[in-house]
Amino acid sequence: MTARSALRRYMLVSFLTWLPLGLAMAAQVLLMTERGLSLAQIGLVTTVFSIVTVSLELPTGGWPTSWGGAWCWRPRPRSPSRAWR
Repeated sequence: MTARSALRRYMLVSFLTWLPLGLAMAAQVLLMTERGLSLAQIGLVTTVFSIVTVSLELPTGGWPTSWGGAWCWRPRPRSPSRAWR
């Protein structure tokens, strides 16, 4: 595979990856402008939504890792004879 061919494939995959998101965002902006929001207000709503999403998703991924991985929801056994099977 040549560098030009690899670049062409990468650009096609990148385009196809972002196409649905771009179409959905365009429809969302049109819907919000139809409901009376200005472009500045749409930007503010999108920013607040993104900040809330990141702030709620990061702790849920970091806490289980800091608590011991996937088994953090299980209580620790009291004695070896009562260990989880």
